[in-house]
Amino acid sequence: MRKCIALILLSLLSAVIGCGSSPSDTDTTPPDPSVISSTVDFSLVQLSWDQCTSDDFAEYKLYRSTASGVSQNPGTPLASFSSISDLTYNDSDVQQDETYYYALETIDENSLSSWSNEIQVDTPVEAIAGYWEGRTDQGKTIYFYVTTDMTVGQCTVTLDISGAPDLTPTFTGYIDYDINGSWTMSGNYEAGGVMNSITITGTFTSSNLCSGSVVASSEDYYGGYYIDTEFTTYPN
Repeated sequence: MRKCIALILLSLLSAVIGCGSSPSDTDTTPPDPSVISSTVDFSLVQLSWDQCTSDDFAEYKLYRSTASGVSQNPGTPLASFSSISDLTYNDSDVQQDETYYYALETIDENSLSSWSNEIQVDTPVEAIAGYWEGRTDQGKTIYFYVTTDMTVGQCTVTLDISGAPDLTPTFTGYIDYDINGSWTMSGNYEAGGVMNSITITGTFTSSNLCSGSVVASSEDYYGGYYIDTEFTTYPN
């Protein structure tokens, strides 16, 4: 009788020990990775990713670096998200003409994680462009055009016309039919009243491309001048 009881107890103990040590009870599967994408301009990177489909989701961590290989050396997260439906982030702490690398880590309740793809983002330089039509002769006019894709805010452009001392520049401000914005002009004068530079300031409130022109009329009766145009931007 005692032998039978001992065998029963031994069988029960073996069963309990076996259940407690089963490796199948531990989740070793990391959460599914998210695919990350972006849109960018010179002052903002807008990031988005796919929602995690794992039942044991815990957290997203977004990382940024100026070197590739973010998942190998992640550093401090740029942002963390505890809601599974947090799927976007706007990074406004960026510089113009810079390369950034982003990657997203998805973490589950067991601290298992997986990494998204890594994306490279190149922030552009605020676009300022200008050109002139060529040579001016007696009574002719040269038109200088200034454009920017900065749609809200201010920028200043300086046009150097010191290479044409006999030109008398004037400013013709105009607004295209689909533009909300304005241009103002001021100049620096040398002795004798010859203007050697023009500063153009534009204020933009539209989502459209803004443009303006500077006109330099020739007063030279002996030939024309080529204009050395140098554009410098001062975004505010």
